[in-house]
Amino acid sequence: MSKHQYTATIRETTYLAGMEFIRQDRVKADTIVEALEAIMQKSQTIANRWSSPFAKSKSGNEYKNQFDYRGLPGHLKLDQHNPAVLTLRGTWGGKPQSDQHVAPAIVTDVTFQGPIGHCLSDMDAYHLLTHLYVNHFNVYYDRLPSDRIFYREQNTSKKNDAQGLSFPPSFDPSNQPNV
Repeated sequence: MSKHQYTATIRETTYLAGMEFIRQDRVKADTIVEALEAIMQKSQTIANRWSSPFAKSKSGNEYKNQFDYRGLPGHLKLDQHNPAVLTLRGTWGGKPQSDQHVAPAIVTDVTFQGPIGHCLSDMDAYHLLTHLYVNHFNVYYDRLPSDRIFYREQNTSKKNDAQGLSFPPSFDPSNQPNV
């Protein structure tokens, strides 16, 4: 393993019967995709495309979105809150049985951090998005790292390192028929 490693941290929270059950784990890897694959192996909610509520399920010869009890399609949202971190967040919700019950829900947060001193770039986002897209995960994103400028950030041109590549399409959760 090299000195310059990516870190992935996962926090999976399940809300059930008024209780909160939390599972956390952390991995290090040489590439961001290796970090994603390693954290997926330790996850309950994004372990694979066949059992994840955030991926399309295979029905016959086609892949269909999975909808939670509220009628919303399962998906992850890619976001960036500072130059060194990318996050994936997914929420899967239910309906309470009555006014006296609490709705069950699952919340998954995966945080990717680059090697110390390096910002996460468009190429890192490209690798994450492509890996998830090929495995039929629904991922919504509105901007790439190069489209974000943070307070006192320098060398923003380093983030725009994926010119000419075709990014997977962003999943639009509002435009999905519940069938």
